[in-house]
Amino acid sequence: MVQAFPNETICRFEGVSEPLLIEAMLGAGSQGQVYKVLLGEDSYALKWYFPGYIKRDKDLHERLTRAVSIGAPNKKFIWPSAIVRAKGSLSEAIGSKGFGYLMPIRPKGFVSATEHYGGFVETTIQSIVIACRELCSAYHALHTRGFCYKDLSLGNIFLNPANGSLLVCDNDNADVNGRKSGSVLGTPGFIAPEILTQRVSPNFETDLFSLANVVFRLLMRHDPYCGKRELSIPVMDSAARMALYSRNAVFIFDPENSTNRPDEVVHAGVNMVWSIYTEAIRELLVRSLSKGLSSPSERVLTGEWIDGLSELLNRRCLCKVCDSEVFMEESENTRICWNCGEMVTAETCLHAGESKILVSPGTSITESHFRRYSYGEDDHEVARVIRKNDDKAVIGLRNCSAHDWRAVLMSGKTVMVSSGQTCSLSALREMHTHVGLIRVCSV
Repeated sequence: MVQAFPNETICRFEGVSEPLLIEAMLGAGSQGQVYKVLLGEDSYALKWYFPGYIKRDKDLHERLTRAVSIGAPNKKFIWPSAIVRAKGSLSEAIGSKGFGYLMPIRPKGFVSATEHYGGFVETTIQSIVIACRELCSAYHALHTRGFCYKDLSLGNIFLNPANGSLLVCDNDNADVNGRKSGSVLGTPGFIAPEILTQRVSPNFETDLFSLANVVFRLLMRHDPYCGKRELSIPVMDSAARMALYSRNAVFIFDPENSTNRPDEVVHAGVNMVWSIYTEAIRELLVRSLSKGLSSPSERVLTGEWIDGLSELLNRRCLCKVCDSEVFMEESENTRICWNCGEMVTAETCLHAGESKILVSPGTSITESHFRRYSYGEDDHEVARVIRKNDDKAVIGLRNCSAHDWRAVLMSGKTVMVSSGQTCSLSALREMHTHVGLIRVCSV
């Protein structure tokens, strides 16, 4: 593909005070090309649109102007920061009507969600649940601003497999809720059925359908509508796709319609993974992807997703035999490990604010445990349960904050726990932190 801007060239643009150094082309798609550029000493990404796409999407410039004006809804969006146009000799070379926008460069450590979906990324269920919660938090912030995204899919999400951090890219499609503008309606397989049948334009409710679709795919690594029916389709043409995802769509775990259940052999994986999660999470997925197919008002709201996924993290345990992650129902303190078949028992929990968190290595205590989750805002880790390096049976609570804490031991003795230090959980009665009290209790 011919680059609009050759590597290692300095280009002057309207919209920025200094020239940009074009370092390399990062990629290209149907809309345009993306470059890594240097503005002064800072790196950015430049998306430059093809003339044909600008002609098709007549509201693009207005949308971008509005996006730059309001700023990113929260830190999870790789949001447009400035609109740029070529000027001088560059304008004569590539055309005066072309434009693009600058955005932050994606940090290292993030991979496309499509790689996780394809099974090419090593991660944990905990990290994926955190990524799902961050995605819902991001969309809550977007919707609170009065914007809908319109084209949510795995292709515009990046996640960090190590910790579940998430970023949303391709934000030039975002627009005022319900506004009929732009050429993008969504990505096949993720689009709400009422858009496919041309009843409505993208809006909050269609976003919620796509959001549930993405959450399902992240948790299950499977398409929510690809069961036995898909296996019977000889050619997946546009008519077959319309039937599978719109007119005759049936969620593979629809409790009232079993005609599209996963095949016991071909889809054995998703059957097993479905059983890993709690009934509360499965019910949220059923509401959005089954009942929500024909009733948009049934779709789970972003705040409900955040609460549900937060509670799922609170119910996480590790199998002592195989280290697999197991999620307890609210009424349970034992469960059979889905991987090795051994009994997993939750013995200790932490009370932080109004939250009850089961204890296992990797358990994270965040600021939101001490208050109602501030939807759409960043949440910060306060403490983490860790294993002792030379004895995995010994676990402790690490102070992950920048503050010093006061620990009350079972003996009644009080000790200080500085930032970065760990206190053995077997000896701990309660921890007085800068955000609230953490009490150690039996389940």
